Parts: sequence; C-alpha cells; structure tokens
Amino acid sequence: MVIGCFGGSSKPANLEEFLRPLVTEINNLQQTGLRFGERVIPFRLRAFIADSPMRAFLKGTVNFNGLHGCLKCTAVGMSVRTAKGRKVVIDAVNAPPRTDAGFRSRAYNGHHLGCTPLEEITNFDMIEGVPVGDRLHLIDEGVTKKILNGMIDNSFNKQQFIHWLPLQRKVVSAFLEKSRLPFENKDELLGYN
Repeated sequence: MVIGCFGGSSKPANLEEFLRPLVTEINNLQQTGLRFGERVIPFRLRAFIADSPMRAFLKGTVNFNGLHGCLKCTAVGMSVRTAKGRKVVIDAVNAPPRTDAGFRSRAYNGHHLGCTPLEEITNFDMIEGVPVGDRLHLIDEGVTKKILNGMIDNSFNKQQFIHWLPLQRKVVSAFLEKSRLPFENKDELLGYN
C-alpha cells in the first residue's frame, strides 16, 4: 500500500526537517500498528521508492553518477573524458555488495555525505529497503531515449534499426502531440474548465 507520494520543483532544503516527522510516525506505527475500530493491523515499512537523485538524497550518499555512487555494491567508478565532457564508468561486476551493517557503520569511504533520519527507522534495511529501479531514469531517459535518438539521427547500424525519414518523424510527433495525458483536475475531466 502506498502511504505517501511527494513531489516538488526542487529537493527539500533540509533532510532532517523533511524526514523527521515521517520517521517518527513510521516507528510509532510499527510499534502500535494501524487501528481500524477494534482491530489492530501490524504495520511494517517495506521500501522507499524514489528516482535515482532522490534515493541518494534520502540516504545521505553521493549521487548515482559519483565515483562511489552505486547504492548496491562497493564498486568504485573512474572518471573518463569523452567528447561530451566527463562521465563516471563503473566496470566492476563482482564487487562486494553493500550491507545494512556496513552502511550504518560508515564502512564505505567516499559513499556517505552525511547522516539520514532513515537510519533510525526500526527494522529497516538501508540497502534492501531502497530498491534501485525507477523507470524514468533507467528506461525512459536511458534506453528509450538512446533508441529514439538513434532512429532520428541514423547513428545505429542500418541492419539493426530503421532510420526515420523526415515525414515519419512528423507523423510520430503529430501523434504524440495529439495524445491525451492523464490529469487530476476533476473539473477538467467533467469539461467545466
């Protein structure tokens, strides 16, 4: 069950202020459960789901594109110069995994930027409880973006992908512009706006 969804134009200025009320409430709920009339249902926090930049912010760690940015293993990246600037490349495939105990004891030099109130949540695993896998950054802005750009600028091997001609690009763009996106305003849905 989703218990909260937060959004905004920027990250919160203060992690402690942002998370402290939530951590207090989660610990209270885990101790007392959820009461529905006479019935008490046990409560346990399973996971925080967030995009890559927010995961690092919530955990008080370097960003995913930092040298020590992997949230799941202890691999250390290396900075390489490319035609478009610099990027971090992590080429280790057998690096030891990060553990909750290692995270809490600050065993990972270069990974932590500071402390996070999330560490005070009872029975919460700081590694397994913050899964990596948001669709926006991994798929939409990663793979899909590369495939579409390759089809548009013809940078793929011609035997593997079809290049879009200018007319095809116009047809696809027109279709996307006409597509209706979801919205939450009830009045718009009913046609009152």
